[in-house]
This record gives sequence, C-alpha cells and structure tokens, in this order.
Amino acid sequence: MRRAAKKDDNHAEIVGTLKGLGFSVLETYQLGEDVSDFVCAFRGETAVVEVKSGKGKLTGGQIKFKQLWMGKHIVARTYYDVLAAFGVKIDNNKDVVPNCPHCKNDSKVGKFWVCERCGERW
Repeated sequence: MRRAAKKDDNHAEIVGTLKGLGFSVLETYQLGEDVSDFVCAFRGETAVVEVKSGKGKLTGGQIKFKQLWMGKHIVARTYYDVLAAFGVKIDNNKDVVPNCPHCKNDSKVGKFWVCERCGERW
C-alpha cells in the first residue's frame, strides 16, 4: 500500500523563498515517495529538488530516481542549496545577485544588472 505524500518541515520555507525570488516552482511531492519534491526553474535553467531536513538521507527509491534523472537534481536542506546550484548569490542587502548570462560574472550597478567584465545589461 502506498504511503501518503509527506513534506519535510522546511519544504514550505524553501518553496516560498524561491517563489519570492522569482523562481517558477511546480510541486511534485504528491506524485509518489520516490519522485523529487518539486521542479523549479530560474533564468532558463530547470532542476528537480528533493528537500531533506536535518540529517535526513535519500531513500533507495530516491537514489534510483536521482540516478535515472537526466537533468539537474538538487538535494536541499535550505533555499541556499538551491540558489548555489543555480549559481545565484545573495548580497549583503538580501538581493538576488544573478550571474551574467553572457560571461557568468556577477555584479550590480544601480537598478540594472551590469556585468563589470563584459558590460552586458540585463
């Protein structure tokens, strides 16, 4: 018999923060105990995310899902884990600092993002 889908305690905080930072999030935890908890996308990149709290470990089925998944797979205990996997940093003012889409440098000038290395604006 299939167990009822269950979210980790930190799931809502991670999803809420990512949505607040502009990520698209599709929750998938209810699809089955081995499927990752959600799919997220940011600036053209997509990943599946398995949320774990404390010292929680992947189950055998989750390990198999990770091995079979051909895209980015993230095991996250905090939203920082997801941001790091997407190459996004948070500066001292708690703003998202995305990498330049052209050369991957990160910098901010005024209200626009401007890469100091290549001059790209976004």
